[in-house]
Amino acid sequence: MKIVHVKFLVAFLVVTFVKTTAFSQSHKDQTTFTLNSGTSIISGLLKSLSAADSSFLDTDTLLGRTSISNFSSSSRPQIILGIDHGLSDRWSLGAIFYTGSWKGNMNYSYTDNNNVTKTGSIDYHFNRYAFALTPKIHYGKNDKVDLYSGLRVGYVLWTTNINTDHPNLKGFNGIGLNRPLLGLTAFGARFYPIENLGVNFEFNTGAPNIIGYGINYRIN
Repeated sequence: MKIVHVKFLVAFLVVTFVKTTAFSQSHKDQTTFTLNSGTSIISGLLKSLSAADSSFLDTDTLLGRTSISNFSSSSRPQIILGIDHGLSDRWSLGAIFYTGSWKGNMNYSYTDNNNVTKTGSIDYHFNRYAFALTPKIHYGKNDKVDLYSGLRVGYVLWTTNINTDHPNLKGFNGIGLNRPLLGLTAFGARFYPIENLGVNFEFNTGAPNIIGYGINYRIN
């Protein structure tokens, strides 16, 4: 487990202990549905990979003179569907389903071992999905504001489609790996200006998003 995840997990356990005497804002048997979007680091990662000309194309069999140009990328909104069910006045257990997509293209050029300059293009389309259980602890003193922290434990799945005639492309090696998901919702808040309909905000670590925001509906 990465050190940063360990630190946030410890912080979560400390918050859990400190809040055990606080007034909780969850209710037993209350169910909350959420629809969220948010920001992910994948778009920035794709851009940074394409900027690393010498490492994006495998130079083991080339002369090392490589170039990436005309990089473009787009993504559809990151969508997270969630449900939480109150186990007690403090704890809830929920689940989320996530989907996100990125696609783009770029041009490349390199000089081969025969000192011949070759050019081409790279087109890519990535889809990412995630499923996770989301245990949460709730705290606060206002019925119109639900404050919470929690964990995300699940799995991340990818589908990848890369089209290129480059013989030694390696720049996407770190993207598209299916893996277990362990993340932390360091802090979240749900606001209810209307009786049971509200908006929410989250700060998370790890997949599938860092900043989350959306709407929520609770059934008492």
